[in-house]
Amino acid sequence: MELFNGGLLDVLKEAPVFFTIIYLLAVFIFGCLIGSFTNVCMYRIPLDQSICHPRSHCTSCNTLISWYDNVPIFSYIVLGRKCRHCGSPISWRYPFVEFLTGTAFFLIAYYYSLQMIVPFFLYYSFVMICISGIDISSQIIPDVFSLSLIAVGIGSSIFNPLLGNGPGERIFNSLLGMGAGGGILLLLGILGTWMFKKDAMGGGDLKLLAGIGAFIGWHKVFSTLFIASVLGTIIGVYLILSKKIERRGYIPFGPFLALAGYINLFIPDPLIILSQLWF
Repeated sequence: MELFNGGLLDVLKEAPVFFTIIYLLAVFIFGCLIGSFTNVCMYRIPLDQSICHPRSHCTSCNTLISWYDNVPIFSYIVLGRKCRHCGSPISWRYPFVEFLTGTAFFLIAYYYSLQMIVPFFLYYSFVMICISGIDISSQIIPDVFSLSLIAVGIGSSIFNPLLGNGPGERIFNSLLGMGAGGGILLLLGILGTWMFKKDAMGGGDLKLLAGIGAFIGWHKVFSTLFIASVLGTIIGVYLILSKKIERRGYIPFGPFLALAGYINLFIPDPLIILSQLWF
């Protein structure tokens, strides 16, 4: 069994290169547009504001932003990183999130080609980025994202090649992944609270890993937790040594789970690696 299955190369054998380029470019542009909406979610949801009304506006002067000043990445460059009306600087976070979302969508489309699971993996990527931004800025993981991740993960499991071969196996592995993701962090949280006499794991992290497990299955829940822990340790040590946080300062775990969960869409199943090494 190959470590990586399917992908864009399978389509290239039968589709013109021009079609492939247009497809990937369209997905990237769509991702940048969704990235603009992602910025809205990151800013408004922690403030308990509607993500639909009012229209996008400058956070300094409250002037509504015209469509031609709201083109992802391009408008930021053309406007010279400043609001057209009041001259207030525009945060670099906006074009960064737009580009990041476009790139995340591009990689999904490149690797999974035209498989039925692609739209659901795009939603998964959008949620990972949204959760990361909100958790970094506000230290919360909204249930609207984590619970929807569980529902969409289970609902789309019959199309998900990461979960097995047949519909029954895929649904079972999705449910098992959800249970494993939530159960592992629940157990770690109970043990951590008993050892350190304070809350060691937030409920948002628990529901997030349950949602990730519903998409990638129980096998990869363990590798997700391992990768997230390694990344969190490295970043945490750096922040402490650079005096940016205190030794007992809070570092949100959600972004590390989200990044590790996204990485696991592309890396081989650890059980496959072990079986190949064994045989």
